[in-house]
Amino acid sequence: MAITERILEEADELRARWRNEERWRGVTRPYDAGEVVRLRGRIRERHLIAETSAEALWSLLTSEDHVAALGCLTGGQAVECARAGLRAIYLSGWQVAADANTAQQTYPDQSLYPASSVPTVVRRLNNALRRADQVAWAEGDETRSGDRTEEGFFRVRGGMDAAIERARAYAPYADMLWCETATPELDDARAFAEGVHAEFPGKLLAYNCSPSFNWKQRLDDEQIAAFQKELGAMGYRFQFITLAGFHALNVGMFELAKGFADEGMTAYVRLQQREFALEPAGYTAVKHQREVGTGWFDLVSKTISRGQTSTLALEGSTETNQF
Repeated sequence: MAITERILEEADELRARWRNEERWRGVTRPYDAGEVVRLRGRIRERHLIAETSAEALWSLLTSEDHVAALGCLTGGQAVECARAGLRAIYLSGWQVAADANTAQQTYPDQSLYPASSVPTVVRRLNNALRRADQVAWAEGDETRSGDRTEEGFFRVRGGMDAAIERARAYAPYADMLWCETATPELDDARAFAEGVHAEFPGKLLAYNCSPSFNWKQRLDDEQIAAFQKELGAMGYRFQFITLAGFHALNVGMFELAKGFADEGMTAYVRLQQREFALEPAGYTAVKHQREVGTGWFDLVSKTISRGQTSTLALEGSTETNQF
């Protein structure tokens, strides 16, 4: 088949997918399927993890009341979120700036870090999840408007009307819309949702259950417990805590360090006992060698050597004998 004929055929197929599949309904494209296919070339690069993860997330967003997620900073946190039953992970640019960028610097959230930083963290999270999957598999487990500032920026008159207008402008081109609020106010969330859905019924919404909110200052325990379900009923299908990893890492380490300074090993043993207590709920990192795949690499070594190896790391280890 000639290249021009193949381009026409593939363009027809892609055009039909955009027209018929629910996944692409409501998305406006300023280009044609033929233009996309013409740029593909014959050798097609696939990104399987990105494809399958995107499909899975879309399926959740369109079938669940809402999808809860925490902002993860390390691969281990991503694995723990999955083990604890969360079905999505949020990656925060703020956290990348603060503690996970390739410049190895601590930055404010002002896009100062190298552009490769976020993809690098994504790769790290994916690799950790893949390793956990390999281990589980091997073990058989299931598991604009106004004046400019001095710097040249336009001044904007903010507020809910401006937020809704901006969201409506983006809606034809976006799968999901996200509005930041200053406080955890359901009335604000409802106004934004109704403003968007008046013109774009069913458009998916996202909400940051922000760690910048002083939750107990604004809401009581009952309101906090019902907050996510009420958001879900308004159409906020993706709900996340952006900086969960940052705060969890810091408070966890501070508690341990303070205890260790005051009590010595008693503080660490208390942490370890807490780990044991969490095992029935699915926590597995108390066995740290197993968690990072030591046993899986031993299995690789034994497979290559047909079992004739004396350099296995986990077999006979203190972890195997005591845990």
